[in-house]
Order: sequence, then structure tokens, then C-alpha cells
Amino acid sequence: MRPAGAGSVAFGELRPPSGERTVAMNADLQEKLAHLPTCPGVYIYRDAAGQVLYVGKAKNLRHRVRSYFQESRPRDGRLEALVRKIADVEVIVTDTEAEALILENNLIKQLKPRYNINLRDDKTYPYICIANERFPRVFPTRRVRKDGSKYFGPYTDVGQMHRLLRLIRSLFKLRTCNLNLSPEAIAAGKYQPCLEYHIKKCAAPCIGLQSEEDYNATIRQIEQLLNGKTQALIAQLREEMKARAAALDFERAAELRDQIRLLEQHAERQKIVSQDFADRDVFALAVDRTDGVACGVVFQVREGKVIGRRHRYLRRIEGRSDGALLQAFVEDYYAEAVFFPDEVLLSHELEEPDALEALLRERRGKKVPLRVPQRGDKAGLVHLAEANARLLLEEWRLARKNAAKPASRRPSVPCRRRSGCRSFPAASNASTFRTWAAPVPWPPAWSSRTAAPANATTGPSRSGASRRANRTTTRPCARPSRGVTGAFGTRAVHGPIWW
Repeated sequence: MRPAGAGSVAFGELRPPSGERTVAMNADLQEKLAHLPTCPGVYIYRDAAGQVLYVGKAKNLRHRVRSYFQESRPRDGRLEALVRKIADVEVIVTDTEAEALILENNLIKQLKPRYNINLRDDKTYPYICIANERFPRVFPTRRVRKDGSKYFGPYTDVGQMHRLLRLIRSLFKLRTCNLNLSPEAIAAGKYQPCLEYHIKKCAAPCIGLQSEEDYNATIRQIEQLLNGKTQALIAQLREEMKARAAALDFERAAELRDQIRLLEQHAERQKIVSQDFADRDVFALAVDRTDGVACGVVFQVREGKVIGRRHRYLRRIEGRSDGALLQAFVEDYYAEAVFFPDEVLLSHELEEPDALEALLRERRGKKVPLRVPQRGDKAGLVHLAEANARLLLEEWRLARKNAAKPASRRPSVPCRRRSGCRSFPAASNASTFRTWAAPVPWPPAWSSRTAAPANATTGPSRSGASRRANRTTTRPCARPSRGVTGAFGTRAVHGPIWW
């Protein structure tokens, strides 16, 4: 990709094609539009204050950018308002359409333009991270860093992610420490093996008992598992088990046998949705034009089994077709993906699939077809994804409706005077109180079995100072409870109190 400076353009006079008129614009913008490059890239529209209005990509920057200012092009209200505000355009040239797609996705997330589709998760879902380091660690995280680490997810079902991590811990010996395992530190003997090594959960690479090559082979197997390639991993482990048994290394062969059993149990819990055991991503969209929101859903099918689901809500959808909305969702998904399938199934035709097809071909190493199935098992998969999208959209409406309701007031608590208590705050939450079983403050409530002390003063004859002291020391309570024994005998303590 060329640097941002490669997007600077020369100035001149804009001459629109014959028969076409352009909307009114300032002289500087006309001069920029006159000499736009014809190569692929990204364009950024700004207003007079320099604020970013819109970020887009194009196979031919000149044709795409100039088309916005042609009056012959039909425009809805959103596009009309955008064009009126454009005061400047900046272009960034790229080598391929795939690079333009990735750059556009990154700029949209960084700049958050007002007129781009807003894709939201509504939650920060966790990922499984394989760290970019010697002897990589495998751990869950909710923060994605651009540090070369590999991220798998996000997992909308956090329980599924933790089950997968437990399976990885039980299958493979991995380090969990954050030590700097540089060759110099290991050779100098700076570290000692920890408990994980003694309980056979780690092979102790910190003291040189496991080579980096052997550890990286384990990481590659974990990547296969996280990508849903369970059957391929089982076949690989079975071949290794036979080789170990032939070499009379029966202890290692038994460990591999146990790993295979755990993987087979894991594979049995996954639902088979396709008998050809192909890798597919299934995308579907549900749109509510009334509320101005859409929901995109993707099913990740690996070896014929659904291993995960991801969804996003799309806002600012006015004036955009269902195909354009689905395209924005699919492009955003593959801009961050680490695995690319053999086939992509869609619920709607995409408006401009060329850039996406180029990206998939580049990352997969072969052509990845984009299909909208009309019948058969593949169409059933798409219908299943559409049903999930509609369900998630209904959940969004319900959550929005509940959030719009006014907060309900807490029920008032009856005054303690009505239950025999002397003082009580106007309103309180009894669930926040704790029961008090300490010596009871004045005035005591004598039980029928305990005589009052001879020098005890009754409640009605107390002085004003004594009553004021009692008001400052009496703890508020919610309800009567059983009697407790205090300094003056047994009395009733009226419920939980503030601590």
C-alpha cells in the first residue's frame, strides 16, 4: 500500500462529461476533482470545518468521486445532504481493491464518519488470543491489540469460549506464566519450574525442557482446533499415535489416544448442518426501516458443523438497500477475519462485490464464490441465519422499549412506630441491612421471664437529654426479629440494621 501522501492530487479546471451538469462547489474542490487518479483507493469527504463526513472505497477513484457531484445521478435525502456539505476531498491510493477495502474499514472505525453505516456490537465480546511471543500464551481477552497476535472470535457465548479453553488446557501442555523466555534467560538458568510443570500441565520451556519448535507445533494444532478443523486435527494426532506406538513410545501414544478421545467428544457436541463437511460462512440480514436499524448475522460452519455465531447492529441505514447493508456487514467481518472459508452464502445480492471477491481470493489463495442459494440445504442454512437475525432484532426492540420506560419508584417502608420501633428513616431498602446481635441500646424491652434491674429507668420517665441520645444511637431497622440477650436481659431486636 502506498503512503497517505500518494493520495495528493494536482489542481486544474473540472470539465464534466458532455450532457452532464455538476452541483455547485467551491473552486478548490473543482480543481481537485479535475485531476483525481483512476487507480483503486479510498476517498474521504470533509466539510468546511474539516470534519470527516464520509469514507468510501473505489476501484476507480475518479469515476466514483466525480459521480457524487453529477446532477443526473439520483440521490436520496441523505446523499443530497452529504453532497451539500462537502467542501474538500482527500484520496489515498492503494495497489489493489482488497487493500482499499481493509483501509476503508480501518478509517471508518478510527474516524467514525457521520454518513457511514454505523456497525455496533452493543457489547464487548471476548476473544481467544495467541500472543505474538516466544512460546506463545493462549488466553481470553476483550481488547484487540495490533501487535501481531492472533485473535479468534469474538465469542457471543462466553460459556462456549471457556469450555473451549478448558478443552485446550486438558489437551495440550501450555505455559501460563508471563516470563520473558528469551534464549539468554533460559540458558542462564534464571527460572525454576512451577507447579504447572509438576502436575503435567506445562512442559517447562522456561528451563529448556521443551524446544521452541515442539511448542510451536502445539500452537499450530490449537489454531486448527480454534478454526473448527477438528477432524483434520484428529487424523493428524491418530497418525502420530501410530508412529509413537511403532517406535515403542507407548507412554506418549497413550497421551495422544486420550487427546483423540477428548476431541471426538468435543466434535460430537457440535451440530452437523451440512453433509459435505465444507467450510462456509452464512450471512443474513434483518431490517427494520421504521426504527432505522438492521441486524446482520453470520454462522461459521466448519467441516459441516456450526462452531460459532456473530451479529452486529447497523444504524444510519436510511437510503441504503438491503444489499448495501449486507455488504457493509460482510466487508467489516472479513477485514478482521483470520480464517477464510471455501464458500460464502448470502441472503441478499451484494451491490459491488468486486473488492470483497478480490480480498477473499487474496487471503484464501483461490476464488471464493459468493452465492445466494434459492433451494436445498444451503438455502435452509440461510433461512436459519435469517431467523436468528429477526430474533436478535426483536430483542433489540425489547431492550430499547424497556430502556425508555421511567424508572419505577421503590415501595415505601412502613414507619417503625406502627410496629413498636422508635425511629426509622423515611425510605430504605431492607435487603441492604444486616442483622444486629450486639448489646441493645436504651430503652430495653424486657421479656416476661427477665426482671428489670432495680435502678433501671423506664422509657416514659427519661429526660430530654436521654431521649436525644437515644435518637442518635438507635439503629434503623426494617422488621421485628427474634429476641436477643443484651446487657439488661432479653429483648426483641427489630430486624436487620444499617452497618
